[in-house]
Amino acid sequence: MNNKHIVYITDSNYILPTKISIASMLENCKEEHVCIHIIAIDIHEEQMKSLLRIGKIHNNIKIIIHNFSNEFLDLGLNHSYVSKAALYKFKIPEIFSDIDTILYIDGDTLLHSNFLSIFDFDISEYYLAAVQDMIQVVDNKWNKRLQHEKYFNSGVMLLNLKKLREEKISEKLINYKKNDTENSFMDQNALNVILGNDVLWISPSFNFLTAYKERFSKDEIRKFYGLTLKEESLFEKPLILHLSGGEKVWRDVNSEYYFDWIKFVNQEDYSICLKNYINGSRALLQREFEKEKKSLYSQITTISEKLEYYKRRTFYGVLSYIFNSLFKR
Repeated sequence: MNNKHIVYITDSNYILPTKISIASMLENCKEEHVCIHIIAIDIHEEQMKSLLRIGKIHNNIKIIIHNFSNEFLDLGLNHSYVSKAALYKFKIPEIFSDIDTILYIDGDTLLHSNFLSIFDFDISEYYLAAVQDMIQVVDNKWNKRLQHEKYFNSGVMLLNLKKLREEKISEKLINYKKNDTENSFMDQNALNVILGNDVLWISPSFNFLTAYKERFSKDEIRKFYGLTLKEESLFEKPLILHLSGGEKVWRDVNSEYYFDWIKFVNQEDYSICLKNYINGSRALLQREFEKEKKSLYSQITTISEKLEYYKRRTFYGVLSYIFNSLFKR
């Protein structure tokens, strides 16, 4: 039996989206034998059990949890929505020392039918197969800033663990990160610097970021990736949809992808979703209030300045009138 190996990384804050991603996977690989590995960073026992329960209804699916305490906490790094748990991507080749090929997937993803075709790519001569990150290339020019031709998103990577181990890549990635003064991404820049010149570039259907539809037109996306007009399905239902960005669907009930995501939530997690949406709505209202308050203060300041101006103008006008009247006499 030839199992396909897939790995997620999660901490306590990312349990829910990881479970949903796995649930969407199980819906779309009912005939395939898949071994799902979860690198779990500092999660408690009940969270572990909830992850294991997902695979019990599918005989062809095996879920294995690998427990760790985060050894990267001493690194002085911060990111707005990516935790230090992501740095365990660097250690995947060593953690799975008996596996030669593994698919890494971020937890904020939805997987559709035929996504396992990513395993058909021959990466024997490459470190990994990945998708170019259009936003980071077009908007932020990270490929040029790192002196590379291209730049990949690290949310989905088919990894050649054998080659990565042979060249001691884990050690190189960790050393780079320890000396990374830019600190713009938790893991992505390090992976691009060390691995970016030895990548098999694949279709954006295997890692389509939702932020693309907000930022670019369909024609711009087609041109960047060299897509044909027949590849319309990519925009509606990519093989792997990456719910990218800071505003996540599990906190925003108004998200375009809310109904695509919520249908995979099981009964035990509905209360968590409700709490997340309430907190997310509260945070959104707070941000809107702060914007309105700032605008109101600006208006008040403008009005106050105008009143002061007219007051001075009136005062000097009266003095001028009196002076002129006296002088004429």
